[in-house]
Parts: sequence; C-alpha cells; structure tokens
Amino acid sequence: GHRCMQRFTLTGSEPSATFTSADRSGQKVSFDASGSSAPGGVAEYVWEFNLAPYSFKRELSHETTVRTTSPNVSFRFKRRGAFLVGLTVFAADGTSRGTAQTILVE
Repeated sequence: GHRCMQRFTLTGSEPSATFTSADRSGQKVSFDASGSSAPGGVAEYVWEFNLAPYSFKRELSHETTVRTTSPNVSFRFKRRGAFLVGLTVFAADGTSRGTAQTILVE
C-alpha cells in the first residue's frame, strides 16, 4: 500500500474568462473579453475559433488559434452558421481559466 499526499496552495484569486460578440453580419465578428480578469492583470488571451459549422458530432478538427495581449479581437468566418468559440485567459503566474460559447454568424 502506497499513499500519496499532495498539498498545494493557491496564492490568490483565480482568473475569470468571459466574452461578448458583436457585429455578426458579413461573417466578420468582433469579440470583447474586457470583462475577464486575472490576479495582476491578464497576461494573455488565447482564442480558439472552430472553422467548421458546429454540430453535435463535435467536429473540432479545423480550428484556428489566436493569441493576443489585447482583450479585443475580430475574426472572419468563411461561411455563415453556428460556430464554437473558446477563450482561455492566462495570468502572469501561469494560472488560467477558460470559457466557450456557440455563436451564430448571419
């Protein structure tokens, strides 16, 4: 019988990730993650855009990843439809928090 005991302590509050989208016409969509936060400020925003129309078959093989230090990004989808968009917010200490939304591009 082996026994493993691990302890770790979080040094502060965790990051939070949230975003809104706007201007969904013409397949170019603007995203705003300025409501996100992290201890000491957000160091990086990592966006993942599913390029295939979203389906329950989880067709996530065609993704584009965009890394930025700005909370605002625009992305042009190649066609209309429902797409899965993910955001991961990183703090300077490396902790992260993610969220995802299905958006409709008209």
